[in-house]
Amino acid sequence: MSQVGVMAKHDKTLDQIQQLNGGLHWTQVEKLLKSYGAEVHEGSGSTVTFVVDEVKLTVDRPHPRRECGKGLVKRVREYLKTIGKLPGPEKDEEEKPA
Repeated sequence: MSQVGVMAKHDKTLDQIQQLNGGLHWTQVEKLLKSYGAEVHEGSGSTVTFVVDEVKLTVDRPHPRRECGKGLVKRVREYLKTIGKLPGPEKDEEEKPA
C-alpha cells in the first residue's frame, strides 16, 4: 500500500475517533497509535499500554468483540489530544462553566 493510502486510512480512523464512533475496530486504533511511534507494552490478560513521548495510555483491549465502545474511543481521543495529535477544546469551551 502506498504512503498516501496508509495516511488516508489513518485519517478515517482519526475522524471516527473525533466523532466518538463506538463501532471503531480495535486494530485500526492500534495501527494509528503505532504510526505515531507508540511503544506497546503488553500487560496481563487484555491490558495494553501505549507510550508516546513518555505519556502513557493503559487500556483493556475490547473482547470478545473487536470493536471499541464509546468509552474506550473517548479515552483514546483524550490521549491523542494530550500527545498533540488532535486539537484540544477551544479556549472558549474551556472557560464555560460546567
